[in-house]
Amino acid sequence: GVIRGQVVKNNTCESITTGVEETTSLQGVQLYPVPVADVVTLSIHADAFFNGKLVVRDLLGRPLLSNEVQVREGSNSFRLDLSALAAGSYIVSVENGASLITARSFVKQ
Repeated sequence: GVIRGQVVKNNTCESITTGVEETTSLQGVQLYPVPVADVVTLSIHADAFFNGKLVVRDLLGRPLLSNEVQVREGSNSFRLDLSALAAGSYIVSVENGASLITARSFVKQ
């Protein structure tokens, strides 16, 4: 969407327009198997193509793994090798630039 307004500066009225970036919508986000042994599959359905990133973080938000991905319009499936991670709880997120699109938590055995 777009926000329009006026700013008064030194008794002069200036018009400004700012944009709000529309983000891609994901539906049917699934993460399996849960709990995870070594490999997890993330399935998503996107309403549009975008270059994104899958990021696995610990519960403190520190990034541990990151994969660049191309998400196509429609159904997508991505496999993540988590064998290097210790057993515990994690969060996987799908990001588009600086925007977080979705996140799911999971437990690794």
